[in-house]
Amino acid sequence: MYKVFTVPWDEKTESFDQEALDQYLLNKKVLRVEPVFFQQGGKPYWTLFLETENVNDIPAGMDEKSLTPSERKLFEKMREWRKQQAKEDGVAPYVVASNKHLAEIIRRRCKKPNELSNVTGLGHNRISRFGEHLCQMVRVFFQETQDPKKTQDPGKTPEKKQDPGKAPEKDPETK
Repeated sequence: MYKVFTVPWDEKTESFDQEALDQYLLNKKVLRVEPVFFQQGGKPYWTLFLETENVNDIPAGMDEKSLTPSERKLFEKMREWRKQQAKEDGVAPYVVASNKHLAEIIRRRCKKPNELSNVTGLGHNRISRFGEHLCQMVRVFFQETQDPKKTQDPGKTPEKKQDPGKAPEKDPETK
């Protein structure tokens, strides 16, 4: 579904009046946004070309409910980052990335920005703006959770690290 919104500057509130846009997006998932800023008669406007789908039309499986408990921790970290980023940018959090986007990034384990193009509805602008940071969060999280010390078989003794200043120890069983 496609929709074009023109949002005028409100001099009283010193912000763009986006009430109609917010109302429209209540039950929509944003697939793509193409913003254009312009002035007409000295008054500023944003025009937004939106590609959306109704929330009811979104197939199940890649939302936050499908995450493992471990993945859920990363999801919450990403939501906190998104909230802060949205606050800094003066936009709603879904403009940065939706919950579904975050969940799909985690499920796909996107560790490089070019892998984000496979995430449904995460357009070029979002990827170029936020992709590296999102992928860094995924890389760090999965590196930490897959650290051999953390995932080691409990029955196996850990290997000793060799001190670089010492000669290697000989195995008492070999001569």
